[in-house]
Amino acid sequence: MADHMAAEIHIGGKIRRSVAQALCKVIARAGVSLEWGGGQYRPDAPDDLLPARSAAPGEPLLLKLYDDQARYAEFDSLETFLRKHGIPYSRWGEGKYEYDPEVVVFRPGRKLLSWPTNHDQQPVVSAFQLTPIEAKLTNLVEALKRGKAEAVEVIAQIEDIRQQLRAELPPAVPAMESLEIVED
Repeated sequence: MADHMAAEIHIGGKIRRSVAQALCKVIARAGVSLEWGGGQYRPDAPDDLLPARSAAPGEPLLLKLYDDQARYAEFDSLETFLRKHGIPYSRWGEGKYEYDPEVVVFRPGRKLLSWPTNHDQQPVVSAFQLTPIEAKLTNLVEALKRGKAEAVEVIAQIEDIRQQLRAELPPAVPAMESLEIVED
């Protein structure tokens, strides 16, 4: 039996009108709403998508869809459709039991990315992953205090540590553009 958890998906980018028409059908079947706990959103035509967009001040206008009981905190058929048609999205799933909250991001031309978050949608990194990095920094500081490190060597070590840290952090992701309907 599937676990059901709260999830939200934000959709942006330029969408051809014919693809937007098919997207309306996928959204209508997905059982999603425009707000947490809201009624089912069933757009009939591409122009129904535009007034449903929302944004914080200075942010792009995105179609934001919610499901309080998404199967495994995913929008399976909707996400498959979006990837197939190169439509960018970001999804957050609340997590439950053995499932951690996570963000999943798709941008056309890039691999699908995901990383764990807390319940406030902030990325999290395991302390155990950062411990070796902290140990390297401690050793470098001690070597500098004892005068046993050359500038070139210190720079190389700092660069190595920075690369290790970068590998543990969530990836940099291009921002989405506002959702727009463009003619075929």
